[in-house]
Amino acid sequence: MTKSISSIIILIFTLTLSSCKKDKLTGEKDILIGKWRWVYSEHLYNACNWPIMIEILTPLTENKNASIEFFKKGKVKFDDNKSKRIVFFSWRDAGQNAPNSDFKFGIRLNNDIESSTGGWVSSDTLILTGDYVEEPFEDVSCDGCCTYLNYYVKK
Repeated sequence: MTKSISSIIILIFTLTLSSCKKDKLTGEKDILIGKWRWVYSEHLYNACNWPIMIEILTPLTENKNASIEFFKKGKVKFDDNKSKRIVFFSWRDAGQNAPNSDFKFGIRLNNDIESSTGGWVSSDTLILTGDYVEEPFEDVSCDGCCTYLNYYVKK
């Protein structure tokens, strides 16, 4: 009886560890570690057609501030103080198409495919876009033909 209880406890522990997948920010990914302050967003209207219209949103025009903090242990915290696990589904050199960025990446928050975002990062600049960006703006308010590029600087 004691042996089967021990086996059950080990099984539960193993399942718990494997279900809490997150990616630690090591190697190249440690460039994300730290607190990032939102400086502006580009709201791209009519992105499905030409011409694309751009509206610049700033903390001053929107009367709001936003920040994001990445932790080495593989978590990110938004202004709502709720931390979420990070699972990378892509990470690569940004290449020539993004001369101001070192890396292009895609992440899932809490490993949820519906909570995906991506962007570009260099040592002092972070750009987030995608279907799910908590702060300061997210694309869910769009009709599929607009997007936000949210720019942050490292504090």
